[in-house]
Amino acid sequence: MKFSTTFVTCLALASGVKAAPVATQRNGSHGARVSALAMSELGDAVNDRPSWGSSNWSGGVLQGSDFRTVTGTFTIPNITMLYPGEPTNGTHSVAVWVGIDGIHDCDTLLQTGVDLTMEKGIPKFKAWFEWIPGPSTDFDHELGFSVGDSVTMTVTATSKTGGIAMVENNSKGTSVNHTFANETAELCLANADWIVERWTLISTHQDDSGRSYRHSTQVSPVDFDTLTFTNASATTANGSSLDACNARTESVDLYEDVVKDNRSSSRLQMVTTFDDSSITVSYVRGDHVK
Repeated sequence: MKFSTTFVTCLALASGVKAAPVATQRNGSHGARVSALAMSELGDAVNDRPSWGSSNWSGGVLQGSDFRTVTGTFTIPNITMLYPGEPTNGTHSVAVWVGIDGIHDCDTLLQTGVDLTMEKGIPKFKAWFEWIPGPSTDFDHELGFSVGDSVTMTVTATSKTGGIAMVENNSKGTSVNHTFANETAELCLANADWIVERWTLISTHQDDSGRSYRHSTQVSPVDFDTLTFTNASATTANGSSLDACNARTESVDLYEDVVKDNRSSSRLQMVTTFDDSSITVSYVRGDHVK
């Protein structure tokens, strides 16, 4: 994304590792598709931080070069159904993750995170890892997540085709990690990401002739109110460390599609703010949002 002047401090904006377990694959993708609203720069009135609108990401993206590690910590929030009276069947979820690349012509994405999911009205929290364009994979080992737990997510790029994804439950003293090697899709190492995402569920179907086709559905979100990435930082190959206070960290806000009176429009649903080394994503309440 864009660059802007570096500030010494940020102003709030208006708007013990265990061996990596064997993991099972699932049909979820937290893909790099930041399908922004015309990907137009929105700007910011307080400190001119670059800002973008997206249909599936909200959070911070730092553009640079030769990123090696991205990390961030958040607290598992209490989650509820987003809309009053919404059916509890099916999957309602958001993914909280950190990553390298996945934006600005760098489609490959190394990421790891935690899904905050309501399944039939029951909250569930699951850690996963992914190297896009490959599928998302859940860690088999459970970290015993519960509301209020402190969780640290870290990705490390050991090369353009290899790296490590790690998730730690600081409150329970548990952790998982996965090592990637010899991946066919290369990283650019050009972007560091701290994101809350409305992720996409990909399913495979077969028609009457036996031909397979894929169907993608963006899951309905859950309500987490606000979620803050603390100690959000990234390091580069030369040892430099950058945090969320860096004025080059771009703000990404999530917009939802709304159809009213047979007319389609977009409405702000999640907004990102910055303060020191933290990034906060919050819901924007509308007339049909509780």
